[in-house]
Amino acid sequence: MTVTVPPPPAPLAGTEPLTGANRRRMVAVARSRLLESTSIKVFWSVLAAAVVAGAIGFALLLHADPAAFAGVAIAGMVGYAIFLWWVLSPLAVRLKMRAMGRGGWLVGYFDQTATQLVHPRRGGWELSDHHAVVQGVGIAAPFRRRVFTHLAAEADRHQVAITMDTRVLKLVAIYQADMPGLRLVGIKRTLFGKLYLLRRDPTACPVGPAAEEPADAELTEPH
Repeated sequence: MTVTVPPPPAPLAGTEPLTGANRRRMVAVARSRLLESTSIKVFWSVLAAAVVAGAIGFALLLHADPAAFAGVAIAGMVGYAIFLWWVLSPLAVRLKMRAMGRGGWLVGYFDQTATQLVHPRRGGWELSDHHAVVQGVGIAAPFRRRVFTHLAAEADRHQVAITMDTRVLKLVAIYQADMPGLRLVGIKRTLFGKLYLLRRDPTACPVGPAAEEPADAELTEPH
């Protein structure tokens, strides 16, 4: 079955498009999210304790020096953390963005407070990587309201559905308040907790005028 690629949303005045510099910003944001939630912190803490305990237990089984085995285990974890921070995390972000772009296009909205990516998926628009530069202080709220309202109007204009997800229950209500017509359609259980699935279907009448931009405005970065 062939899925038609929907047209991309228009640029929004006052935000930056997806550029090389903003791609690098996404890498920096991804690093800061490695210990983003309590569940992820607990996971890494439990894993570290299990590795050290396992190393000590293995040493006792072999009648070897437990401290030496624990030291090797800790050194290995530190090495892996450095590798994860400097190599795996940036690589994962770049591969993810490349995969998004294979759908036909990848659009970004950025300012000094937050980020937002949009790409086609199953005939609609998938919103991802909405991150605040500083979490928990509400600085991304004005950006999010402007971008979400703009995308809702653009989705009505093109008659496409919008999907997105979040692991934070509190954000479900916030996202629904900031995007007209957005609703919770399901909950998926994952290794790192529940994933809340959100969807907005287009309405017959636009929720508001889409932002006007010059015809030659840059929207996407060439692939």
